[in-house]
Amino acid sequence: MDTNGNHKTVPVSTRNFHIGHLIGDESSIVTVHINGENGLITAHISTDKETFYIEPALLHTGESHDSHMIVYRLSDVRSNGSISIDYETAPLQSRIYKESGRHKSHPLKKRQSRGSDRNTCTLALVVDYRFYTFLLSSENNVITTLVSRLFHIDENSFRPTHWIIDANGNSITNQGLQIGTILIHTGPTSDPSHYNSEESGQVEAQDLLRRFSRGDWSSYCLAHLFTHRQFSSGKLGLAYIASPGVGETGGICSQRVIDSFTNDIVIYNTGVSVASTGKRLLLPHESELVIAHEIGHSWGSPHDPGTDTNCRLKYLMNEFIQDNSEGTHQKFSPCSRISIGRVLANKATCFQGRSTSNCGNYMIDDGEECDGGRLTVDDQDSCCASNLMSTIPVVRTVRLLLLILRYVTTWGPFQMIVHDKLIAMDLVMFVLLPYKLLKAQTV
Repeated sequence: MDTNGNHKTVPVSTRNFHIGHLIGDESSIVTVHINGENGLITAHISTDKETFYIEPALLHTGESHDSHMIVYRLSDVRSNGSISIDYETAPLQSRIYKESGRHKSHPLKKRQSRGSDRNTCTLALVVDYRFYTFLLSSENNVITTLVSRLFHIDENSFRPTHWIIDANGNSITNQGLQIGTILIHTGPTSDPSHYNSEESGQVEAQDLLRRFSRGDWSSYCLAHLFTHRQFSSGKLGLAYIASPGVGETGGICSQRVIDSFTNDIVIYNTGVSVASTGKRLLLPHESELVIAHEIGHSWGSPHDPGTDTNCRLKYLMNEFIQDNSEGTHQKFSPCSRISIGRVLANKATCFQGRSTSNCGNYMIDDGEECDGGRLTVDDQDSCCASNLMSTIPVVRTVRLLLLILRYVTTWGPFQMIVHDKLIAMDLVMFVLLPYKLLKAQTV
């Protein structure tokens, strides 16, 4: 979104994101993004013993043409425990806002049931123009950063956790996060009261969060704002906390209400986090901890109490960012698992099924009638749409033949396979495609 409020859709190629594990270590998790414009790699390699990060140096140097990458181990990063994060309680003096039309609010019902497949909180990720400028005014940098952060948070902190939902100790698991939309402000908003305004100096975290909460985020489980401005309190994040009480606003699946003090229409399913401490850029794992911590508040967890011996370790919901010296800094404490479990049992009514379809992966996923893999042009794969007749457009065949001609005449068939395994995969799938399409038509 530009300064005038005009929207532009930015296509995202999921084929630049890769997920797998190390050879010989199936318990490891490897995520890699290869920038299609400059070839730079952003990667996260996690094993039982160590975690490695690979990221473009330009995010630290600010030089858009810097082609270097940095690699470091998580064990080499030290935290002094002074980086603070916090939460906010939604005002009690508010009443339900009801509006006509397609955005009508739906009041929660007591113990409203949901299927076990409805296990995903869909997020609206919003980037202000300062954060966009900080990432060198590149939509690609923004999208890569946010997607990689949210994937790691989901896989490391949320999905594996067993949430205690009742006094008998019953639990649910595989509850997690999914990006619904990414809104990027490429310029400041003229309204001085807007969360994306051009005002100078520091701002109170509570004030920015309240401004952000005036937006209509009711189509999403949660909305999170990313900014590069500094909070006067020195904190790195803030979010409204969820309560297990049915009908109480704040956190996941909140509905819009009218603030009785300001008479503004607001929604308290919001959070905000910053990109730096004011002195330095937050490293990826630090940023992930801040975001996960604030989402933890939005799911219903307060800070871990220092009086409970079961929750005294360096868990995720500690008031300060912790190092991994105890192996728990990405995990929720027993106290948090109980608090969040109570909220999930009562208020996760907007959770949806986890989307697993991935156009271009050669597999027919849910919601697809076919998948032509990389046999596409400019990421416009009509095969993943409902129109099966447009599965093999002529332009795909021409493009593939041109690629074959280029590689064969330059290197020869053997070198072609060695230098570009993906092109070799295209060749194989080009041969198998008629069989795939026949199978898709008979499903």
